[in-house]
Formats: sequence, C-alpha cells, structure tokens
Amino acid sequence: MKTLIFFASILLFGQITQSDRYLIDLKNRTIAGIRVNDSIEQIRKKFGRANVKRIIEEDEDQPAAAYVSSIEGYTFTKHSWGFSVDDSIFRTKEGLGVGSTVADFAKYYPNSKPSDREIEFITFISSDEETQFMVNVGEECHRMISGDCVIKEIYF
Repeated sequence: MKTLIFFASILLFGQITQSDRYLIDLKNRTIAGIRVNDSIEQIRKKFGRANVKRIIEEDEDQPAAAYVSSIEGYTFTKHSWGFSVDDSIFRTKEGLGVGSTVADFAKYYPNSKPSDREIEFITFISSDEETQFMVNVGEECHRMISGDCVIKEIYF
C-alpha cells in the first residue's frame, strides 16, 4: 500500500513532494526534520512516543540501542552513529533515495568508492568533500559500482 501511495504521488504531482516530512538532507545529516544529534525525547516529542520504538542491534559486534521512527507507516532508524533508511518515500531535495541508481547518485556526488569495511556498501563523497555517506547496493554490485545498481539502503 505504501508503494502505491508513493507512486500515485509521483503520477499526480510529477515529482515527490519535498516537504520536511520525508526530506533527507545528507549534508546537514537530517531526516524528516530530525538532526543526527537530536535526543530520543526530541524525536518522540515530534512523532509521538508510540511512533519511536527502541530496538537492539549489533554495532561493532556489541549490542547497541537504536530507534525506529514511524511517520504515517514509513520508517527510518536512528543509530548511535547516525541514520539509516530503507523506505523509498524519504528523498533528498534532488529526488534521490532508496530505489535510485548508483548513476543517479553519481550525478550529485561524483566521488564514490567501494567501502573498505562492508562488502555491499559504496561510499559517496560530494565534490566539495563536505558530505559523505554510504549506500547498500548488495554484494552483486559492490565492486563494480555499476550505474544501474539500485540503492537498497542509505546510511548517513
């Protein structure tokens, strides 16, 4: 259903709305108006306590708390190191997000390289070197950095 609403908005409006609600700002490290250094209480205040769930994940082989925030059923996760998103509704002002290709991202972030640490990740760096983030493209695309590889998740 979420996918249907997402594509219907593209057909109706010709593009994804860039409201603060679903905007990713990679340079300033924000998503949906939440800054990377905002506290969990600030996030709960904005989205409601019931829409911010604590989970336990592994970070460097150690258990770590992370928080999954839900906006109208669309989710992103705040980790100790930053954000991750695997929901295609969240987009940058350029319209980039999950479902975009490596070539789409390379238009705006021309410097890219396979991650040294994670097999399925590519690191993108802006031309001014102020913005850096990673995307998950899956093992099959990692070393090739092929333009048609689809982004599965964004980490920033």
